[in-house]
Amino acid sequence: MSGGRTIFRKNRLMFLSLVVGLLVAECVDGTQTVHAKLSIAKSKVSLYEGEKISLKVKGKAKKKRMTWRSSNRKVAAVSAKGVVTGKKAGTTKVYASLKGSGKKAYCTVKVGKYAKSMVLESSANVTLRKGATSQIQARVLPKKALERTCTYRSLDASVVTVSARGRMTAIAAGVAKVEVESKGRTRKGKKLARTIQVIVQDDGGGVEVTTSPTVPSPNTSEPSAPSPYVPAHSVKPILPSQTPTPSIDPGRTGEPTATPSITPTTTPTTTPKTLQDMINEITPPGDDQAVAAVFVVYEEGDASTLYFLNKNFSGNVQLSLNGKTFRSSGSMDEALEMMESQYLVMSNTANTVRVSRRRGEGWWTLTDLTIPKEYKAAAWRNDTVYNSPYGLMIVKGDTSDAFQIR
Repeated sequence: MSGGRTIFRKNRLMFLSLVVGLLVAECVDGTQTVHAKLSIAKSKVSLYEGEKISLKVKGKAKKKRMTWRSSNRKVAAVSAKGVVTGKKAGTTKVYASLKGSGKKAYCTVKVGKYAKSMVLESSANVTLRKGATSQIQARVLPKKALERTCTYRSLDASVVTVSARGRMTAIAAGVAKVEVESKGRTRKGKKLARTIQVIVQDDGGGVEVTTSPTVPSPNTSEPSAPSPYVPAHSVKPILPSQTPTPSIDPGRTGEPTATPSITPTTTPTTTPKTLQDMINEITPPGDDQAVAAVFVVYEEGDASTLYFLNKNFSGNVQLSLNGKTFRSSGSMDEALEMMESQYLVMSNTANTVRVSRRRGEGWWTLTDLTIPKEYKAAAWRNDTVYNSPYGLMIVKGDTSDAFQIR
């Protein structure tokens, strides 16, 4: 009997060892996730409407044993292989389950729209004293855009710095630009960008900036304006497109045959037409037209070019000097106000054009640095010389070929 019991015990031990071995083999075979915690490689993902992303489960779980589902298929749908597609702006959860285990995991999915536009709620032209700060306020639209935050970069950190949250700090006197760029992208894959011009004032020297200097009135001798009563035969009208088309001999004789914004007529037999008459007949421009009219006036041997500027112009102002461009990030109204009230020195990014006016000077100096050649100009937001509803810029000489505003 004792021998039989010994054999039975040995057989039972062998059976138990075989069962344990099979269990170990099953774990090594890759089904240990039945007993372990299930998790997805990414706990959170963000994607645009229509965009796709593939989710994967951590560990060695067999794909054929996984099932996927979305808690809100209107926001994001998921395929049997774990490919998620953004449908509509919103947030939902995508679940992964392992058949027969009762284990599941989820990933939070945020879906948003592509960026369409950027709005600067703060000014695009900022004047700061040394050491002062200013916060950039930028919004990316639409409201349901996937990413509405921006990045900020100063193009000259020696003049102004900017933090990751858009707070600018004035470092030293000068003029610098700060670039604002959206983190989100448009449907075409591009990012939105705006530029802010920062003028730093330092009373101790360097670039001087004054927000409220004493500016000579258009009625004073400096800068001087041609008389409103200059006869029409001493006026050369220019097309609003800024393409000079002289229709008279600037030698004082002859009548202009036509202008785009006014209709000069033959000299009346009673009262001759004057510059003021021609200005009064300017056709109001549309919001997409920067210049209402341009006249080159000859008086006592000297020429002056008058630019009547549309203060309601909806675009950014662009100056062209002999084909070299100087762009302003502000509106026409802001550009006129700056030219009327500030002293500063600034150049375009190509360093081919410089615009400057130093303290005590009435005229601005516009310099083509490639020639070099200087032009003298003055501007006012409100025309008090001819009482027109436009902004007024006067440039010495006949600059209709050289100087253009768009």
